[in-house]
Amino acid sequence: MMTIQSTAPNPLVDEIGPRADVRCDSTPNVGPATGGCVYYRYKPTYDLSTLDPNTEEVAWHVWWAQNNLVTAWGREGYGPALTRTRDRQLIRDNRTEACRAAPSPRPPGQSCDEYPFATTREGASKNPDFSWHMIDARQNTAEGRDYRRPWYTTNRLLENDQFWVRIILPPAGAAAAPDWLPPSRA
Repeated sequence: MMTIQSTAPNPLVDEIGPRADVRCDSTPNVGPATGGCVYYRYKPTYDLSTLDPNTEEVAWHVWWAQNNLVTAWGREGYGPALTRTRDRQLIRDNRTEACRAAPSPRPPGQSCDEYPFATTREGASKNPDFSWHMIDARQNTAEGRDYRRPWYTTNRLLENDQFWVRIILPPAGAAAAPDWLPPSRA
């Protein structure tokens, strides 16, 4: 709710809009400034596109996982929201567990991608319902470093904040999921 108050000679006070709860913080390493505010009850949506050549393999993997795991993690209207973690040990444990069965050494130019993301409380070390897949290493790095990390920052997602993941698919009639993904139940 915003209150507007004018000064003399004719003072006027007016309230605009319904009251909305906000969280303001000065958490280090979150955002370009020293602090910021968010509507903490709002769950933001992280968009990944199968049409973006920088992240398409990650997007297709997440789409497959949201449609084939027992739980549609992070898919609004179908499963529970994902919960952000900044706990470095938990993130390492999630990555290690998710990619335990992946080939070692990795095939040239490939890396292990996991979903739910290692940066969530629903990651593989706490949740047996996860997916891993070998994808293009450049895309995997770009998605985490250049897309998701700045998105977390912009939306000021702190420990235990929830969010959704939406996959942007090709237009109807365009190419289907790539053949490197396992057969889909979707």
